[in-house]
Amino acid sequence: MTLFDKIQSEAQKQGMEIPDLAEKTGVSKSTIYTWKSNKANTDSLLKIANFLHLSTDYLLGNDEIGQLTPQQYTIANHADPDMTDEQLEKVNEFIDFIQNKKK
Repeated sequence: MTLFDKIQSEAQKQGMEIPDLAEKTGVSKSTIYTWKSNKANTDSLLKIANFLHLSTDYLLGNDEIGQLTPQQYTIANHADPDMTDEQLEKVNEFIDFIQNKKK
């Protein structure tokens, strides 16, 4: 799925089409549509972020937290994206429990 596909899907979930999104964000339709063929760039960015254990948000300047801890990286790669904060906390507690059990 390309960056464009993800954006289009999320916009549609919020009742918008690409022209609506462009108008509301001030990003031109042509810019958004160029992301249709930009899959290689986003795939490459994701590969680099994963290799360096960094978030793509950090690389794109949306997050000041750089490197993920091994625990965060494991959770990020395996967690359900719909997980609540409470569920995520329980996962963290379980990871701590397992790590302390090994000691």
